[in-house]
Amino acid sequence: MTASPKVIFTLDPDKIQENDIVVLLDSVTGHAALCTQPHLLFEATLDGLHRRLVFTTHVKKRDQIHVRRPKTAPASNADGLTVSDLAEMFYGNAYGLATVAQFPLPKLLTYTPKGKFFCSQIIAKLFLECGTDLLPGISPEKVSPKSLLQSLELKCVTDECLVEIDPAKQPLDYESVMEAEEKSLWAGREMKMNRRVFDASMKKLGKQKPKDVHNLRELWTWLGYRVGRIEEATVLGFEAQIFEAMETKGYWEFYRQMHFRSLADADSLKAETTKLLNRSADIAQVDAWLRCNEPAGVTLLKRRQYLQAFRDWHSATRLELFRLLAEVFETMVDDVETIQANHEQLLAAHTLKSGSA
Repeated sequence: MTASPKVIFTLDPDKIQENDIVVLLDSVTGHAALCTQPHLLFEATLDGLHRRLVFTTHVKKRDQIHVRRPKTAPASNADGLTVSDLAEMFYGNAYGLATVAQFPLPKLLTYTPKGKFFCSQIIAKLFLECGTDLLPGISPEKVSPKSLLQSLELKCVTDECLVEIDPAKQPLDYESVMEAEEKSLWAGREMKMNRRVFDASMKKLGKQKPKDVHNLRELWTWLGYRVGRIEEATVLGFEAQIFEAMETKGYWEFYRQMHFRSLADADSLKAETTKLLNRSADIAQVDAWLRCNEPAGVTLLKRRQYLQAFRDWHSATRLELFRLLAEVFETMVDDVETIQANHEQLLAAHTLKSGSA
């Protein structure tokens, strides 16, 4: 006999604000994530530094999850960048266990390789860069997830941000969280793929690989800046090596599959809208479905920024790699815009249905 699912505690995405810190104590070391924009958390996991949906964050015990909010909004750094801006700059970097020397884990290094970050370390570093020392007297490299709960710069807002879901009483809500969690796995898969491509590219470049470059975005930037500064044949050689790594490690295939998933999501939205307008849909079921898919389009801004960057790089360098990257991101932007438009139509149909019920 299969045991029935137990109560879970999850975050309300409408209550989590930018700069909120979410601390999970459901593992030996614990975990910490930072809200950088509505509905999204920025975190360092074994897959790398990436984003995940707020809605998918849940635990089985109430005391395993905590939310802390700055008592005073962090200032911008000397370059005018906010904590969130800085976090996004580290997107795609590798994960590091090196800072957990004080945690009860055996045989860990006592330093962090450059460019690799443990979850709580990167959060402490980001706040310190913007003038907020979360734990005075403790260097960011030694900040653990649990120690963030002791920061006098932060206030506890857990109660107002937490939602308790009992599968027996709220089966649709529970299923929504589980479905959203499954969808969020794509962020981790995307980051794993990016790390494979980056590592393969650096290996192919060999002795000519750049220093102080820690992710694909930085590697592409390095390549672009080589144009006009070194011989064209050398640049084209670098481009060919990076392109080969992207091909063999599945970069293009990953986004082709993502495109197909996006088309399926867009079709699902249209189908739900049709059901609502034809009065053949269960309003409670649609409510649950909307909660699961509420963040539709949240990645659109970043996708557009990458698209414009690749277009600019291609215009400046005429490298074929940047043209192909622009094509990939143009497709992603189109897909997300379609999903967002269909989502808005479903919301409108839901409002109409609710009003006439």
